[in-house]
Amino acid sequence: MKVLPLVYPTIDSLPQHSYIMSILEVNHQIDHLIFDKYIQFKVDEYKNEVAVLDYCEDDFLSFSQFKDNSYLLTRREIDVDIIKFLVEHIEKEYYIFLHVDEYFLPFSRAYRNYNLGHGIMIYGYNEENKTFNVVGYDINNKFSFNLVGYSELRKSYEKLPEYFKINNDDYLKKIFMLKPKFVESNLNKDLLVCLITEYKHSANTIKNYAKDYYTNCNTFFGISIYKVLIKHYRLALYDEKINLLTKNFYILIEHKKLMKDRTEFTFKKMGIKNTELLECINVILRDLQIAMNLNIKFNLTKDKKNIIKILNTLEKVYLMEVNFLNKLLLTYKRF
Repeated sequence: MKVLPLVYPTIDSLPQHSYIMSILEVNHQIDHLIFDKYIQFKVDEYKNEVAVLDYCEDDFLSFSQFKDNSYLLTRREIDVDIIKFLVEHIEKEYYIFLHVDEYFLPFSRAYRNYNLGHGIMIYGYNEENKTFNVVGYDINNKFSFNLVGYSELRKSYEKLPEYFKINNDDYLKKIFMLKPKFVESNLNKDLLVCLITEYKHSANTIKNYAKDYYTNCNTFFGISIYKVLIKHYRLALYDEKINLLTKNFYILIEHKKLMKDRTEFTFKKMGIKNTELLECINVILRDLQIAMNLNIKFNLTKDKKNIIKILNTLEKVYLMEVNFLNKLLLTYKRF
């Protein structure tokens, strides 16, 4: 039996980010992460929905906290039984991120309902009970800690190639072997100002990130995501086929919480006292929470009055955030 340490992460909405956080926050690495990462943002625009918002961050192994101690495999490079492979690497203190078919995982919303190629992370095992400790997303699509039997894990892993016949995504074939190292946090004000400026001007900075998967659609960056969402909700007033995803608001709120944490952290490091700016970000968070509740309400009632209220809130928040960023950048440049 061996279980590696893990905590509930600050970011809990998207696996490629939440799993990293859950490992690194054990060693209190959150300050290092939020200082110069999770600033840039993007959204992919499709015909009937705005796809889930995402942070413009590189993959697991490009993070300085992982790259020296970790490595990448593909499914074809594993030439032993997957259970044996997982147990051996957990004993070596690797966290293992891989994709499986969640049809076979009891904690998943897909369990015995539909095939779903999705990422899970394995961080422990119990040979006596024949179970693995697994983090994934549960029936409510929430980050969760789970126990999965050896046989269920094997099925979910071995059956994924059948999913490839429909969705031949090379990313799903990758297996990340993760082992963190401690990194000191160094505050680089010039870098911070540059990154926030790129976000404010909606610069396309995808070239700066080692993403190895892309989408065939229009992609927008930085604060322009508000304009994309506003356009999308206006279309929803007249087109009932538009899918209004509540998760977008959840991720947007999460992004602002990180912005608040980053601002408080840097103000403390730099000796800045500005309660007005901190209160501004609190108001933004409050209004986005209201908009998310309205989105939930609309999806239940289909009352378009809620869409109008969401639009008014998004337009208000957009102007508030522009004002916040302008004042924040001026404050940093004065110190």
